[in-house]
Amino acid sequence: MSRDVKFVLYTKNNPENGITIHPYNENGAARRAGVNPEWKTIIYIHGFSEPSPGESGRGIIDAYLAKPENFNIILLDWGELAAFPWYRTAVYNVKLVGKVLGNFIKLFSQTGEIPIQNLHVVGFSLGSHIASMAGKGLSSGLRIPRITALDPAFPEFSLQDRSKRLAETDADYIDVIHTDAGVFGFPASIGHADFYPNGGVALQPGCQPSYLAQQRIADQVFACSHGRAWRLYAESVTNPRAFPATQCENWKGSNKECNFTLDAFMGFGNRDTVGQFFLQTGFKSPYGLAVKQQIPLRRSDFSSQLCTKPDFQKSVQVCVLGANTRLGTFTSFLAKQNPLISTLHLQGCFPIENMGNDLNFFDTRCRVRTYCGLEQSVSKAVKSADIVVILPTEGSKPDTPLGERVMKEGKRVSNIAAQCTVYAPRAVLVVCVPPVSVTTPLVAEVFKKTNFYHPGRIVGSAALAQVKANTLLGRFQGLDPSNCYVPMLGGPEIDLAVPLYSQAKPVEVFGKSGSMAITARFRGVKEEDFPKKLGNPNYIEDCPLAESYALNQLISTIASGICGDPHAFANVFVRCGAVDISKYLVSTVRFSRGGVVHNFGVPPLSKLELELVERSALQIKEREQMALDYLKYIEAQTGKSELPLFAKREKLDHELLKQKVIR
Repeated sequence: MSRDVKFVLYTKNNPENGITIHPYNENGAARRAGVNPEWKTIIYIHGFSEPSPGESGRGIIDAYLAKPENFNIILLDWGELAAFPWYRTAVYNVKLVGKVLGNFIKLFSQTGEIPIQNLHVVGFSLGSHIASMAGKGLSSGLRIPRITALDPAFPEFSLQDRSKRLAETDADYIDVIHTDAGVFGFPASIGHADFYPNGGVALQPGCQPSYLAQQRIADQVFACSHGRAWRLYAESVTNPRAFPATQCENWKGSNKECNFTLDAFMGFGNRDTVGQFFLQTGFKSPYGLAVKQQIPLRRSDFSSQLCTKPDFQKSVQVCVLGANTRLGTFTSFLAKQNPLISTLHLQGCFPIENMGNDLNFFDTRCRVRTYCGLEQSVSKAVKSADIVVILPTEGSKPDTPLGERVMKEGKRVSNIAAQCTVYAPRAVLVVCVPPVSVTTPLVAEVFKKTNFYHPGRIVGSAALAQVKANTLLGRFQGLDPSNCYVPMLGGPEIDLAVPLYSQAKPVEVFGKSGSMAITARFRGVKEEDFPKKLGNPNYIEDCPLAESYALNQLISTIASGICGDPHAFANVFVRCGAVDISKYLVSTVRFSRGGVVHNFGVPPLSKLELELVERSALQIKEREQMALDYLKYIEAQTGKSELPLFAKREKLDHELLKQKVIR
């Protein structure tokens, strides 16, 4: 096996003749071959009956090398194990090659030669399933950030048996391009985002035998539509905006035109979008069409099985966990009056039943059901919910250190997440337990251990930061705050949030001095101390009335999206690939059925905003690690378990502070 699998490196220093990483299971081999750990690393896996580097491999390599940035492009050459005509043997070898790839990724991520956060695995046909096998074989603390699957092979694979084929749980994010669905390519959506150029089925434009014969490329007739997937992706690398796509929900009827809206870009330009997306392409290279050329689209052009008009709900059911707290009481009071909510499930300790009886006297359509108890009542409360709101318990002071908050709330949050994986796996979870920048990744990590992880269904609330930013803008500009809107980036807490006042509506804040003054007020520091002092890192604002008002606005937005409103936009803390430093970021997203369906990423920023976002991302990265450390702590918890590293540091800092006070 070791002789039949090779990892061949291509860079701008060796664009034509790759350097084999040999031996591929030895510490230092990647560095000796010329892998630069500072660059993004692309591992490309070819399909059946393709020699090395092959047409697809050469096309992908050349596309990346043509970009101004530097990349490590590693071709996984398994041609000896995928030779024609022994397709079944090649399918059998997929698992074996996937194990080799998994060990390769594990070794060189641990040595730092290929940092896992810089990795992107791209697989064509059978190569897509090899990537998935590698992802399945990695330990729980190590996950491939992104797999791009180019028309994953269908023959000999089953939709039901997820253990032997690509599934959305095999990486943090998986995007799939379907071009030959039901023939050589997989016929169903199996990623976080599935793109269907020209309906995703054969024959793709330009694959008609008569056209291929005219172009003297008749040898492509057999698998032209299947091979179109890697050609489209290679073009997207050189032109990330070549393939604008719209979501399936925009179809109006069986023979009516589609109102094309730009919801995503297929291929290299895709940024963590979730759902099914459709687009048209040209019949020859360059295949990309402008947005205006995508109009009109007709549903009759595409397979009715792949694109169906969704039946949106008319109302939603919402569950509030921790409803007996002050924040829970105020949130429930407002939610009971929300016309989009048909049933409100309230979970908490006594007197939750009395509160439910009181709310049921409101003359609104919403019915209230209560579930008394601590964590044992969670399973019943979340079972029917479309939206689950996880609120904190009470008792922490506003200046309670972050680590102490995590140690107090972490076990409860992880237990709630575990129960949601069983009883509400498809609900949208809104995490409101401070620090949200720790508890949101914690919930996501629990879901990643199941088959129901979906990055668009786990969001952290930045609602209080949002209304505070809007209110300050209104007062600063002399406007009604209810008519003001400030885009947000950074983290969900006040000390990490970055309000983009330069892009506020209806009137932005002009000049650096104005932006610094209003941002200083937002962060709660004196203007003369900002930006040397960026905020109060251990301070969580205790404003239950304002937060419940803001939280109800967020719940209404999510509910509107689930019910089909195409303008359900909000700023939330969500997994986002827009920055390289951290995996999570507050950004503007659009909600629809199933959660977040489009992330608008990072807009152009001023110098001050860019600096604040970079600093916030560094702190978010630290808090993401806190979530991982805490999860390892509770999984290995015994009577003698050591505290997680962040808790040890916080305890030591506290003891040092006490010694200074005594002196």
